[in-house]
Amino acid sequence: MKSIMRFIIVSLIGIPASGKSTISMKIHKLSKENLLNTNVIVLNFDKLIQIDFENITDGDYKKSREVCFNKIENLIGKLKTEMISNWMTIIASNELKIPQNSISLSSENPMTLLIIDDNMYYRSMRQRTRQICRACDCKHFQIFMKSSLADAIARNSKRCSNVGNAVIEKMFNDLEEPQNPRTIFMEIENFDEGKFLAELKDRIDNPEVLTEEHQKEPREQSIIHEMDLITRKEIGSKMQEAKGKKKMKEYSEKLNLMRKTFMEDVRSGKMIFETAEDLRDEFRKFIDAD
Repeated sequence: MKSIMRFIIVSLIGIPASGKSTISMKIHKLSKENLLNTNVIVLNFDKLIQIDFENITDGDYKKSREVCFNKIENLIGKLKTEMISNWMTIIASNELKIPQNSISLSSENPMTLLIIDDNMYYRSMRQRTRQICRACDCKHFQIFMKSSLADAIARNSKRCSNVGNAVIEKMFNDLEEPQNPRTIFMEIENFDEGKFLAELKDRIDNPEVLTEEHQKEPREQSIIHEMDLITRKEIGSKMQEAKGKKKMKEYSEKLNLMRKTFMEDVRSGKMIFETAEDLRDEFRKFIDAD
C-alpha cells in the first residue's frame, strides 16, 4: 500500500554568512544518520538561481525568486503523486537541478523536509513560502539564523565565493525578524546539536499555524527610501568624525543597530515626520543621545 507522503517546508531566514547553509547541511546530516526520521531536500537559492548580489536589480531578484518558487511548487506536486523510489528520477529531471549531495531519502520515511536556504530578510519574502504550503497542502516552520554584523562579515571573508560587505550591511539593516512563535532562533556560534534536534522534532510534530506575519501598514515606499538614505548619510558623517578616536568596526555596528531600530519605528508609523529636515534632526538626537 502506498504511504501518504507529508511535506514540511522549512524557511531559513538570515543575512549572508549567518550560518543558513551550515545549519541546512546539519539537518541533512541528522537525516543521513537516522537521528531525524525524515527525508531532507535542501534548496539553496544562491546555487539554484546564481544570484549576483553586487549587480542584480530588485526587479530581477524578485523575478528570479518567483521562477524558483514556481519550480518548487511544481516539484512538490510531482513528488506527491509518485512512490519515493521514483523521486530521484523526478528530481533529476526537474529544472531546479538540485545537487544529489543535498538530498537524503529513505523509503521508510513518510515525512519530507524541504529546506529553503534563502535570505528572506523581509516578511513579504516569507509569505510566498506560505502560499506554496497552502497550495500544496504542506506544513511550515522557520529557522532564524541570528548573527551580528561583525561576525557575518568575518565569516564572509573566509568563504570561497563571498558577498560584498555593503550587501551584508544593507540586509542586516533591513532585516525584519520573524514574529511567529514557532520560529527556531539559532546562533551558529552557540550550536548545540542535542538542543537543536529536540527543537526540530518539536516543530515537525507541531509546525506553525499558517497565518500571515503581523505587520503594520507600511509607509509610502518612496518616502521610506528617502528617509533610509538620510539616516545612512548621517551614519557616514558620524563615522568620519570618529576616525582615529574609536574602534571603528564596533562603532559602525553600534550606529547601524541604532539606525535599524530608528527605521523600524519609521516604517511601522510609530514615528512620523513632516519634512526630511525633521527626520534628520531627530535621528541626530537619537544617535547623539547614546
